Amino acid sequence: MYRRDKSPMQTQQERKYKFQKMDFKPKALGIDIRGGYCSKVRKSSQAYKKGVRSGWRIVNIDGDKVPREDREIASLIRSCIDSGSNFPVIFRLPPVDTYAGYKCGDVVEALDSTGRQWNKCLIIDIVKDKFSIVYIHNAVRSKKFQAMLRRLKSSSNDDDDDEKNGHVDPFDEDFDDELDGKLEPKKNKKKGGGSARKSTSGGFESVEVDASTKKLLKQAIGKEASSNAREMVKEYARVAAACADKDKRKQVVSYLEGKLVDRKHPSRVLKSLLLSSYLLAYGDDRTAKKIVSDLSDDLETAANLDSNPKTQAGKAALNDIKSVAGPAGMQLLKK
Repeated sequence: MYRRDKSPMQTQQERKYKFQKMDFKPKALGIDIRGGYCSKVRKSSQAYKKGVRSGWRIVNIDGDKVPREDREIASLIRSCIDSGSNFPVIFRLPPVDTYAGYKCGDVVEALDSTGRQWNKCLIIDIVKDKFSIVYIHNAVRSKKFQAMLRRLKSSSNDDDDDEKNGHVDPFDEDFDDELDGKLEPKKNKKKGGGSARKSTSGGFESVEVDASTKKLLKQAIGKEASSNAREMVKEYARVAAACADKDKRKQVVSYLEGKLVDRKHPSRVLKSLLLSSYLLAYGDDRTAKKIVSDLSDDLETAANLDSNPKTQAGKAALNDIKSVAGPAGMQLLKK
């Protein structure tokens, strides 16, 4: 996601940085991270209350140097939270330079390389009239002049969900929850309302999906995965093999449950339907029984998806569900 360089514009020897060490409780930090930098700090979070602000860079977590990838940073934070003990985090504070009213840590918009589109970004360094930024949507770094930057129409650098401002982060819908230490599946937030699945004991069971299982599933049915089942057989087989473990099996079924009822995104429903059908046909008996007992209603809902997609991709996915994947899934379910 980002290159580990000495400084965006100057060498480490030319610019002196200040560092801040803070101890955190084993719960959600309340920060979003892009390119290793805090891009947003929620005002209600423990990080904000301790003084963490956007533009701060994480350099060490519980004695370990931060990984190169943002997702690996998220996993490291998650493991610290799971330990149940307080853990230290060392931040590198941003330079105090300002220019034309801009400062490090500001979330603004910058023109892309085509000069046609404005994208949300975080200012991470300023040297004279040159700015180093990291784009929010893909964590890519770039350098801009002032003329290529502009203020956000409605600024919300530190707090307030972007959803309230009509912004949906295209980088990854689950990623910021992952950074906050929340890897719960979306099954408990079903479209149209719903609750956790009722367990055999009469209570409600909430299944936590760990990072490794989520990574496995995203490779099989995530944004980059193909909706062509033949092309995804190897990934499906990896999921089926993982389901031999009881805990993994529960996590996979829990994850699929949330995706199968996502009416707004037919492509997600299609991919989840294809994987579920594969597990029914080629998974072991325990996996097949788990899908039948837990996902029958959701599979039927997916097979008869009631949606009105606006994009061509969505329309194509809905057509595939109605004509091929849905009927095939229902036939396997009956068997």
